[in-house]
Amino acid sequence: MENEELIIKAAAKGNEQAFRIIVEKYQRFVYNICFNVIRDSQHAENIAQETFLQLYKSLKLYEYKGFKTWLGKIAFNKAIDYQRKISSIKKREVSLIGEEEVTAIIHQDNMAEDFFRKEDNKKIINMCNELPEVYRDTVKKYYIQEKGYAEIALEEGVSIKTIESRLYRAKKILKERWEEDA
Repeated sequence: MENEELIIKAAAKGNEQAFRIIVEKYQRFVYNICFNVIRDSQHAENIAQETFLQLYKSLKLYEYKGFKTWLGKIAFNKAIDYQRKISSIKKREVSLIGEEEVTAIIHQDNMAEDFFRKEDNKKIINMCNELPEVYRDTVKKYYIQEKGYAEIALEEGVSIKTIESRLYRAKKILKERWEEDA
């Protein structure tokens, strides 16, 4: 965690290599957030790039309180802004149709997005519940309770490397199961 803070501080001061490390570490995380909102891989990639541009501009404002969460909020807000823009364009394109039809189309789009997002979330939760207990507990503490590696390690009386290893293995298991289901 301290190493990450040093990298973030270096990137905030304009160190391109440090910023590249951040991008490489979080690019999949940011893309997944964008994709879950937008549901289009090409547009999700574009919004992910915009997210990192915004991160680069805003890094000096970061208060060193939960970087991943902060970055996730930037990505989510960028994706939502994109969705609003698209909805606005759709409204203009169908302005010849009555307002009720426009509202129905937008509502239908939102319902479909919500449905797929909920289905994916259910699938992820079910897969997490099937993990061995030690991995499941670590995943819940890290992603749901938003505890850091050090805090989890202290609670469980193990090293930080053990927590990192558990999260890595849990992600690997989840990825394999996700790909099997796909």
